[in-house]
Amino acid sequence: MGHCGGGTLARATAVREKVARWGCLLVLFALISARLALIIMWIFSDDLSLAYDSWIVPFIGFFLLPWTTFAYAGLWATGSRGRETTSSGSW
Repeated sequence: MGHCGGGTLARATAVREKVARWGCLLVLFALISARLALIIMWIFSDDLSLAYDSWIVPFIGFFLLPWTTFAYAGLWATGSRGRETTSSGSW
């Protein structure tokens, strides 16, 4: 935790609480239907809008690749969100 600033640590804690709150429920919906889980995620959170720049990719993913669309948005919400995470600035 030495690399985390005050704001970063607070943001990470908020993300963990959000994932803990929605994680199990979304997994249960995903077991029933990935499309149902995408609809729930779209209505009750902003993870789809954060993970995708426009509405067209999740819309197409809803019909063609619902599991991939759901997994990408879920991992984006818990991951680095596109920021560089290494000290050297590259993988």
